[in-house]
Amino acid sequence: MYKIIGVVLGLLIASNAMANVVFNGDFETGDHSQWDELEWNTSRPEAEQFEIVTSPKREGQYSAKMTVHDGDEFESTGGERVQLERPGTYNENDGDEYWYSWSTYFPSDWQNLTGSPDDDWLLIADWHSTNPGPFEDVCQPLQFEINGQNQIIVRMITGNVEGYDCYDGPGTANYFDQVIVDSLNLGEWNDFVVHIKWKADNTGLLEVWHKSGNETNFTRVLNRENIPTLQYIGANIDSPYFILAHYRSEQQSHTSVLYQDGFKQMSSVGDLDEADFSATDCLTGLPEIIGTCSSEGVSSDSSVSNGSHGNLSKKEYRAYKHYKKKYHKNKYKKIYKKVRSWKKGRGKGVVHFNKIKLEYKLFKGLSKSELKRFLPQNVYDDVMTYKAYRGYKKYKKLKSRK
Repeated sequence: MYKIIGVVLGLLIASNAMANVVFNGDFETGDHSQWDELEWNTSRPEAEQFEIVTSPKREGQYSAKMTVHDGDEFESTGGERVQLERPGTYNENDGDEYWYSWSTYFPSDWQNLTGSPDDDWLLIADWHSTNPGPFEDVCQPLQFEINGQNQIIVRMITGNVEGYDCYDGPGTANYFDQVIVDSLNLGEWNDFVVHIKWKADNTGLLEVWHKSGNETNFTRVLNRENIPTLQYIGANIDSPYFILAHYRSEQQSHTSVLYQDGFKQMSSVGDLDEADFSATDCLTGLPEIIGTCSSEGVSSDSSVSNGSHGNLSKKEYRAYKHYKKKYHKNKYKKIYKKVRSWKKGRGKGVVHFNKIKLEYKLFKGLSKSELKRFLPQNVYDDVMTYKAYRGYKKYKKLKSRK
């Protein structure tokens, strides 16, 4: 068995010779041309949200500085963000197996999230459901995020997601969220290595290793075996796309800055086959070319505490968080009040309420892009109005029980 002791993540992500690199998004081109698309608040100059810098950097010459201000919404998608999409040719398919590595830096003056501890969030990376398509309304199959307790957590929803609206659904999906870092490490790089066997059935695998600053040892902070890692609806299996992100909830009003560096997607780690490693080499074979590692303290069943749920079940609480994330804005409250007045016979009246309700039921199975493409504008507006009314109504009902 080959041994390369003490070589840390920086060498892994800086050298193609150490790995079969499928996609390289390390910014060493001096721009974001390796990536397919940059999404930001286009009413601002790009440089106000995205900039290639030489310091701080994790490896090579460059890293990406990502800045989000109050109101930095991309088009009409919701949330505040600047993010990069990987080219679609690298999307994951059933049966694929990849290793991923990247580093994220939170400056020493990083301001903790200030919203509700149980409901606030900020994403730094995620694999996103195909959009448009049948998975458009389902939340990301896998995401790395900062929660309201300023912990780093991994959240997953995979398997049979038919009937799901984000995390709210009939209970057929595989869902979990797990803390992998108890508190943010500020003023230093956080290094991540992720190993995924992409499967729609229960033979998938998700492993995550982490270290920060000048630590030489990785710790395996998550291990989930025999689970689906892809979403499916009927015979349709999704092929997610990857996003390197600075994407936060609208509860924030301050300007936040983070840095990303060295993203790579690999078909294997190093030129060494996993079969060459003994059980003591990080259990499933994390090779020593990215340093030594540990699995101490890892539980495959540990999950993030949701805090006080009031009278809500765990499933209802996830639904509450979803509806709050989407519908807590005042504009949805106004739509709800307007539509409810129609229901009570005021304004456009009961006939109009029943009309938009029927249109919603007829076309709710279509994605937003399909609605735009196939429906007249007035019918599209009716469907979206009723959807907003229905979403705020659910949020209001769950909130009253929390």
